Amino acid sequence: MVMRMKPLRNPKTMSHNKVSEEMKINCSCVSSCGNFLAICDDYKQISVWTLPTLTLVYQQNLVRKASKVIFTPDSKNILVADKNGDVYKFETETASPAELLLGHLSMLLDIKMDSKGKFLLTADRDEKIRVSKFPNSYNINNYCLGHTEFVTSICFLGEDLLLSGSGDGTVKVWKYLEGREVCSHEVFKDVEVEVRDDLEKMNVKDDLENMEMETNGVERVGPPAQPAVVSVRILKDKLFLVQIEGYKGVCVYEYRDNKLTLKQELKLSSYLLDYDISDQQLLLLNKTEDSVSLDIYQINDSGIVKESSVSLEDYGDFFSPVDNYEDEGVKNLHKRWFDNVKDYMERKEVRVNKTKVSQPPVVKKQKCET
Repeated sequence: MVMRMKPLRNPKTMSHNKVSEEMKINCSCVSSCGNFLAICDDYKQISVWTLPTLTLVYQQNLVRKASKVIFTPDSKNILVADKNGDVYKFETETASPAELLLGHLSMLLDIKMDSKGKFLLTADRDEKIRVSKFPNSYNINNYCLGHTEFVTSICFLGEDLLLSGSGDGTVKVWKYLEGREVCSHEVFKDVEVEVRDDLEKMNVKDDLENMEMETNGVERVGPPAQPAVVSVRILKDKLFLVQIEGYKGVCVYEYRDNKLTLKQELKLSSYLLDYDISDQQLLLLNKTEDSVSLDIYQINDSGIVKESSVSLEDYGDFFSPVDNYEDEGVKNLHKRWFDNVKDYMERKEVRVNKTKVSQPPVVKKQKCET
């Protein structure tokens, strides 16, 4: 079954390129009850569908493009995190005005809610993990601070522990209600990652910074050399899965005695397109230049074992929009800091000298004696 979505916005207000392009889905989520599907697209819209019939419940506009969407544990509400750093709440079964819950100063990359629905956790591009109370999310419980790059992914490891993956190449375990780091591991050192030349020639989308670099000639400081952690996901009990940028495969880690240990390394013939976990099974979606396949693995106490593989060659047109997905990665999330202090001091000195030259020396007047 294939569903079609149409933009709610007036096509006259959009550019010709946006109208001609097919709609792209930014993120999606299935409710815990299994009855609803929420989809956020590239036209700043959210649409809610019933499952398994795929009947449209409602469709409405968002304030900004969404980066993540989740359902609350009771499936009554939908939470949308956007690229402006805000989180909005929507009702699931009826269209309702967006309710702003909280805001960050940078793009949100992941959002989670605890099983009891009391705390809302948000991870952003500014290395922060924020723990807020729900539904009054303006009340901040604490922060989990320790990463040195953007936080790409978070997930719960039991009731009181949180896993986080970051652009600094580490996975950390937190007592998230205390904001305390339990342990940390540099997972990129456990695998051999393919070195890619395009990481050095990174295309940064910040026009203001590019303009500054061109005018003053100051060279920027490049992004960190280590690959980022793309995502972390719980498999079973204390076992979890880690996806590393540029690595053809996934790694299974175990948390035990306040340590993270590599249990299994699963190498693939191509880059991983996506994966999910359902009913003690790991589903890996692989895409090569010629074909797409769905690999199914069984999850046990020691790791994962391959069961079967399903070819998806008949759906080649469906996957064609992501032909070059491996070229993007998370490179645009790296901040490109540049040192402009020296240039600033030189310009300041020139400005001060001009001021001194333009002003004539002050002549003191002598008093006349009578």
